[in-house]
Amino acid sequence: MFAQTNEDDDFIFQGYILSEDSIPMENVYIINYRNTKIVATDESGYFKTWVKEGDSLMVNHIALSPKILHGNNRPASDNINYITYNSYMIGNVSSNDFKKELELFDLNMKQIKDELKIPEPKMRGLDSLNANRYDNEPISPGLDLRILLELLKKKKK
Repeated sequence: MFAQTNEDDDFIFQGYILSEDSIPMENVYIINYRNTKIVATDESGYFKTWVKEGDSLMVNHIALSPKILHGNNRPASDNINYITYNSYMIGNVSSNDFKKELELFDLNMKQIKDELKIPEPKMRGLDSLNANRYDNEPISPGLDLRILLELLKKKKK
């Protein structure tokens, strides 16, 4: 029989890491500052590691705020640690101007249709090559698969 042993003054520090709303947190890293040993929590948030009296351990997870734990030899049920979620502040996010993107899209579609020599339809019906029977709008900017295949054939030549 093998026994798990370590240095004489080491003991097992064990506990649970839960989110602030009591959800067990899996794959949270517990890092011992003294010896830089790292353990990860399991699916129930449980962890177990060897420590010395007075060791400080960092709780590290991208979704959680950092927290320092202090090693003790209490049972795991007495070491339930609730960690708050980490909030990230980001600056203003802006996308490209929609009208400019639409103009570029229309220009590209015109170039494709000119290259394929497809006349611009006045009104697209279900018999049109560009018809989209699921689109309530009578004019749809897309190409169907047949037109795309024609374009690819021309490109190979």
